[in-house]
Amino acid sequence: MRDDDSVPSGSATIALPENLQRHAWRIIMLAVVFFFAVSLASCVYPADPCTSDLQYHSLTVYVRDARTGAAIASGATVTVSGTAGTEVFTFPPQATADSGAYLSKATTPGTFSVRVVRPGYAEWSLSIEVRSDHCGHPVQAVVPAALTQL
Repeated sequence: MRDDDSVPSGSATIALPENLQRHAWRIIMLAVVFFFAVSLASCVYPADPCTSDLQYHSLTVYVRDARTGAAIASGATVTVSGTAGTEVFTFPPQATADSGAYLSKATTPGTFSVRVVRPGYAEWSLSIEVRSDHCGHPVQAVVPAALTQL
């Protein structure tokens, strides 16, 4: 072996013909693009498939006292208006502190107007946009209706 043919210790080089070098770079770039596309696709297409087996509700309204935070649903009337129509629900007088929530029958995304009235409290209202998930189902919005005592 001649001195000029020796390879310094700790490094090794492989001399490839120029056409093979171009192919090697193409293969490396294709692999990078492929792995990037696969990782991007996993974000765009989640693992859970779209299904219509479940019912998705648009809104849950919690009726609370603005000062104390206590549930005050007893006797309160919740009105939810959206593109599909208007629904009205009045909590029964015997509603307990645990039953301060109303689950809307609306099952579509969109803009909703929520109004809550209860004797002894100021009227409360809100307009809210309910978005949809990747399948078109509504992403349920939680509406904390904090009523102020008169």
